[in-house]
Amino acid sequence: MNTISLLPQRIKLQQKKMARYRSYLVAFILLLICVIIILPILGIYTMKINSRLYAVRDRNKAVEAYIQENNYILNAHKNNKRLESLIEKAMGKTPDWAQYLVILGVNRPNEVIIDSIKTNLEDTKITLIIDGRAQSQRGVTDYVERLGKSDALENIKCNFVKQTEPQGGYSAEFQLIAYIGQVEQFKLDRGGFYEEDTN
Repeated sequence: MNTISLLPQRIKLQQKKMARYRSYLVAFILLLICVIIILPILGIYTMKINSRLYAVRDRNKAVEAYIQENNYILNAHKNNKRLESLIEKAMGKTPDWAQYLVILGVNRPNEVIIDSIKTNLEDTKITLIIDGRAQSQRGVTDYVERLGKSDALENIKCNFVKQTEPQGGYSAEFQLIAYIGQVEQFKLDRGGFYEEDTN
């Protein structure tokens, strides 16, 4: 069944316009309500962000003031690092003498006395010349064998052993020669005072 409207065409058009205006009015009111709800939320969010920004600015100013107050310390630190670098470069490749003295001392039998240790640089190898006295030739042999087990020294050999008049129980004089192979770049012992720069 079809419905027929007996209203004049002008009234029908007016009703359609009114329905369209009402839908526009409802959409406008909904949009206005959304804006009224969203604006305070945005305002609160903006205030929070601004307060964080002010806190960061204040912290930044405090750090800048601290840096300016302590600039002399930072400059001294930089100067120390530069001087240490210059010292290390000037020293070049130098053995860790403490390590070698410990090796010579720890491996020394009780019947051996070291009188002197000399060094000689030949190309890239460093020669250690160890002069000393022993109670017997067996003590010298033991010393050479013990030093031979050390990884830090190479080609340890006895240059000479000679029998002498016994003095204080020591009747043999000797001279050992050992070589120090790979020598590393000298590094200052910073004692953990500050961290190394990785730059």
